[in-house]
Amino acid sequence: MDPLWFVRTLALCACLWRTCTRGSASDCCEGDVLLLLDSSGSIPFYKFSLFLRFLSELLRPFRLGCGHVRVGLVQVGAEPRLEFGLDTHESQDDLQEALRSTQQLPGDADMEAALRLVQSLLRPQAPPTLLLWLTDGVEPGAVDGPMAALRGRGVTVLVISTGNRNYQLLRRVMGAVRLQVRDLSSSSVVLHWHPLRSYSLHYRPDMSNGSISTLNLPADTSWTELTHLTPDTTYTAWITADNNISHRTTPSVSFRTLPERFGPVAVMVLDCSPARLRVSWSPVEPEQVQEYSVEYGQIPSGPLHTLTRPSHQSSALLTGLHSDREYLITASALHSSGQQRAMSVRVCTSVG
Repeated sequence: MDPLWFVRTLALCACLWRTCTRGSASDCCEGDVLLLLDSSGSIPFYKFSLFLRFLSELLRPFRLGCGHVRVGLVQVGAEPRLEFGLDTHESQDDLQEALRSTQQLPGDADMEAALRLVQSLLRPQAPPTLLLWLTDGVEPGAVDGPMAALRGRGVTVLVISTGNRNYQLLRRVMGAVRLQVRDLSSSSVVLHWHPLRSYSLHYRPDMSNGSISTLNLPADTSWTELTHLTPDTTYTAWITADNNISHRTTPSVSFRTLPERFGPVAVMVLDCSPARLRVSWSPVEPEQVQEYSVEYGQIPSGPLHTLTRPSHQSSALLTGLHSDREYLITASALHSSGQQRAMSVRVCTSVG
């Protein structure tokens, strides 16, 4: 097990609760990290030391303390032991020294007792919590129920195993991370999740005659875009493994698509002068519009001028105007379906 490889692959996992787009890693996260360290006699001392080295490297970038990242460590032995609690260390120097001073416990591992200890560390209205379990996977006991209870309280469970024993059990205790809705529009949505193995994503509108649509996703996929959805409609999406669409123990999410906008809902005038002005409008989703049309003419009578703009533009410069005159300006969106919606505004040019 290469600790640096784990650092690269799991550093982002440690930030599951909040991903920052700016600043350093030390400031990007707020939440609790509970370390569950298997210290049973089946783990050789060199592997135990490797676990500690990995934890040291993984946690080193983060700023510690309330409002940032808090770290607690529970050792799993014949009698589980709380090495340090979530409020114990507020500096990297203290945390790193505590990890270096951690001694392996003798005897078998009582995982059920250790999980009860972990449960006691959770507090109501706690920040997002990550439980990181480091184990060799040897006979962990009846952990499905306690782990499910932790996930039910919003705890994200990750497992690092040095062997290939009890793979199905370790996979079950992790469950699947929750789906996140991003970039929601009237006809599409982007769903994000943490990648696991190959699986399928299913979605359907929440109506009596709504049919299930399925996407088969390759391993390591972490997002997908659902398109051609019905506007202003509630959908449910969920992930399953092994194409078993009736087994919905993996995460699900509900979302409602936005109402469809057929045309601009606001038209604004910018940079008005005696002979020219710029008109801007609230854009409609580009994939729904073929083009925009801008018509303008002097009130009460005057020649009508027309400009067209592509679907990705939302403004136009009107020239050849007369000073101190009132104009009616209409911006229209032409849809591929043939529908057309418009919004108008009156404006007076400035005195020359």
